Amino acid sequence: MSIWPFGMGKEEENALLAALDSTFLRLSFTLEEGRVEGVSPPLLALLGRPAADVLGRTLASLLTQAGRERLDLPDMLARLRRGEPVHADFHLAGTEGEVVITGASVPLRRRGKIEEAVLIARDGRERHETAQT
Repeated sequence: MSIWPFGMGKEEENALLAALDSTFLRLSFTLEEGRVEGVSPPLLALLGRPAADVLGRTLASLLTQAGRERLDLPDMLARLRRGEPVHADFHLAGTEGEVVITGASVPLRRRGKIEEAVLIARDGRERHETAQT
């Protein structure tokens, strides 16, 4: 069953996801605990981490201290469970320091239930640095 509302086949779905992963930063996660289930290679490169260091971790554990202070994660997960998209900056812990990404998290409906979400983002460090000056 396709996750897309317009009836895309599995081959088209895989092609679209590959295109998204080559262009944008993607992180998919559960809504119960915010546990990471998928991550795009460009995001792994930006973080300087292998997939094994990210998959299975919670969003809270990936956020820097500043990120946890700026983002109300329980509220974000609750809003996603209600079917609402959430636009935010995410301050993540990379191997070389803080990585700021900006994007939208949207809930994914499977078999009529919302249990996970995907964050599609871009590198937000330049925008964040400009806003601080």
